[in-house]
Amino acid sequence: MEDKCPRCNWTIHDLALSPVLEQQLYDLIRRGEKMRFVQLLYRSLDIDLVTAKEIMVHQNFDYGVCVRCGYEQLNQERICCPNCQAFNYNLNFQTTAE
Repeated sequence: MEDKCPRCNWTIHDLALSPVLEQQLYDLIRRGEKMRFVQLLYRSLDIDLVTAKEIMVHQNFDYGVCVRCGYEQLNQERICCPNCQAFNYNLNFQTTAE
């Protein structure tokens, strides 16, 4: 059985990120470079561009804050927002940065 985003019905993918890739993605997130974020996912994870874009759309850029509605109490890495039901890759990049 596949997990899907209840909000948009997109298939949720497992992300196998190395610490180095996590840091690179975090740096792009902090700078707001969404296109480069997508390109790095595409090249690094051997996925198609559509999937990389969908991952970016579901990636919150502030840990614990829903990418869709701004709900501020997300507490798991892969979580559906209890407020709007949107899936969030709530990855805690801040542990490796700055």
